[in-house]
Amino acid sequence: MRYVYGVGALALLLVGCKSYEPKPLDVEAELQRLEGLNLGVTVDRSRPGQESAKQDGFDPSDGLSEAEAVALALTLNPELHARRLATGEADARLIAAGQWPNPRIGISWLPGVDGAPGVTMGGQWLTEVLRVWERFARQDAAEAGVKEAEAGVLAAEWRMVARVRTAFLRIRVAVQDYRLLSAQVEVQDRAFNLLKQRQAIGEGTALDTTLAELGLYALARDKLRAETEVQSSRRKLNELLGLPPNLPVPITDEASPLKVTVFESVNAEEVNRRLLAGRLELQARALAYQRGEEELRLEIYRQYPRLSIGVAFDREPGGSYYVGPGFMVELPIFNQNEGAIAGREVQRKRMRAEFILALHTLRAEAQQALASLQRAKLEVDLQQEKVLPALDRTAALLDEGLKLKEVSSLDWVTAQGRALRVRREYLSSLARYQTAVIRLEAATGTPLKEALP
Repeated sequence: MRYVYGVGALALLLVGCKSYEPKPLDVEAELQRLEGLNLGVTVDRSRPGQESAKQDGFDPSDGLSEAEAVALALTLNPELHARRLATGEADARLIAAGQWPNPRIGISWLPGVDGAPGVTMGGQWLTEVLRVWERFARQDAAEAGVKEAEAGVLAAEWRMVARVRTAFLRIRVAVQDYRLLSAQVEVQDRAFNLLKQRQAIGEGTALDTTLAELGLYALARDKLRAETEVQSSRRKLNELLGLPPNLPVPITDEASPLKVTVFESVNAEEVNRRLLAGRLELQARALAYQRGEEELRLEIYRQYPRLSIGVAFDREPGGSYYVGPGFMVELPIFNQNEGAIAGREVQRKRMRAEFILALHTLRAEAQQALASLQRAKLEVDLQQEKVLPALDRTAALLDEGLKLKEVSSLDWVTAQGRALRVRREYLSSLARYQTAVIRLEAATGTPLKEALP
């Protein structure tokens, strides 16, 4: 019967225990899974901070818009997936912080010595007295850790949004540049053939033909580079979206002219306000500092004596039993938790210094992004107000001069090359401005089109 009782007690102790289940890593299977991803996946996030839920309106059949590309990256990107799983570790620490201490059982078996008859048996069932203040501090530290992890995930999602938008813009600019060069190659090729015909009938020189040929080859080289840039940009976007590198991913309006929204009322004070209100890295650093505060408070509470109470029993050799209360006190004589307290104090100082460093760095980054935006706006204004009208006038004069034979074919080809450089520079100006907008929004954590409360 005693054996049955012992087995039953052991079974009760094992109830609720988890068993280890191995999950070996199959590299080939994981690679095949990544290669099998495509645009037919279910998108469950459209904005940072959203809970996983099926999102309506995602239709990549007509090409990905910028918003759809962001939603796809928030759903599939492996980096974000790993960051979200890290919050589960913080949740597990919160669960552990709220658990009650386990009771302890002690048993003694004391045979007689020096002729003493019989055996004395003793035992204790003790439970540590719950120190409420320590429990609260442990829970507060774990809750701060959960909030820190969640803020870190949200900050990573917003950074991913900026990276995807930049990659999306890079594709559109590369495609526009390739189209400009392709059109110019066709024009230069016709001009080169015309010069060869004129040289054949004695109306042109070999030098003019050779110069036109060199210009055509230079354009062909630039077109090849532009095509390489388009392919590289597409692979980079696929990487951020979590898709296979060579999967065709069409984007909407990639062939339409690039347009930007110009923001007028952005200044240094506005940037600082947006930085403090929206930059999630700062919130994560502040929560990390709060976690450090709670962990220091917890270690200070742990320096005090621990008390365990319960039931104690003894059995004398004569068969008499004794039962009564039992106590156990941990005396902090040699270890008053000085090392852990000192470590947490240094950690708190370090976390404060890291917050100040992050604030200083992010402020400088935001102000630099603002300066880049302002300079890019001046450049766009100059292009739109001065350069493009002059380009249109030059094109009209060239066409008229060519009809009246006041402009030679070589001069016309040279002028066309200059016009191409102007158009490419205007495209670069628009790209720089839009890139500056994306960087400023990423630096402040808020879209410029959204007003602060």
